Amino acid sequence: SARPLSRYWLQRVITAREEDLVETGPPNTLADLEAYAESTQSALLYLQLEAAGIKDKNADHAASHLGKAVGLATLLRGMPHHAQARRCYYPVELLAKHKFSQEDLYAGKSSDALKDATLSIAGAAKAHLDEARALCAAMPAEARPLMLGAIPCRLFLDALQ
Repeated sequence: SARPLSRYWLQRVITAREEDLVETGPPNTLADLEAYAESTQSALLYLQLEAAGIKDKNADHAASHLGKAVGLATLLRGMPHHAQARRCYYPVELLAKHKFSQEDLYAGKSSDALKDATLSIAGAAKAHLDEARALCAAMPAEARPLMLGAIPCRLFLDALQ
C-alpha cells in the first residue's frame, strides 16, 4: 500500500539545490558544506525511510550521518568538474588554512595544500560514515538496506587515502 510522503524533505532538497544555483561563492565553513549535504542527501534518505514506513530515531540519525558522508564524497568526486566550471566547494576556512586559492583550483594546479584540504573533507565524511555504521546495529533490520549507499562512498573515500 502507498504511504504518504511529507513534502518537507523534498522541498528541502529543492530549496538547497536552488540556493546552490544562485550562490556562486564557496561555503564559508565545513559545517556549511555538511549542512548542504544534509539538505540534499540526508533528506533523500529520510524520504526513503518514510516510504518504507520506518520510524526509528537510530535509523534517522544514521541517515543524517550517511547523507552527510555521501554528500561530501559526491562533492569531492565532482570537484574537477566544478573547478572547470569555475565553481568551488572547498570551504573558505579550508582555503585559508591550507593556503591555496580558488584561482589555483580553477587552473587545475595540484599541490600539497589542495590534497590536505581534500583530505580534511574526506576525513569529515569518513567520521560521518563511522557514526552511521555504529548506529546500524540499533536500527530495525528493514532499515539497513537503505543504508547501502555507504559502500560506494567508503570505497571512494578509501581510494583517496
